[in-house]
Amino acid sequence: MASEKLTKLEQQQAELQRKQDKIKAKIRAIKSKEQAEKRKKATHYKVLLGSFALRSFIDCGELPLVSAEQLRKFINDDKKFDELKSFIDDEIKKGKS
Repeated sequence: MASEKLTKLEQQQAELQRKQDKIKAKIRAIKSKEQAEKRKKATHYKVLLGSFALRSFIDCGELPLVSAEQLRKFINDDKKFDELKSFIDDEIKKGKS
């Protein structure tokens, strides 16, 4: 009788372990997807900054210092500009650390 209870408890433990493993796999998949989205956005922002720098270079014949006002005129979408500014601020913080 005691061995039956022990076997049942072991089966329950194994089932719970399988469920825990599935949950952990789902969490890893979600984190991976989030990181991929962050990399995609970062690449997009870098392309925007590069195109802005290239446009400035073509217009001025040299690579000028970029002001937020000039960048704001170049990117006429408030949400995208705010996200880009946040991205730039984060990259500056990374560079300082």
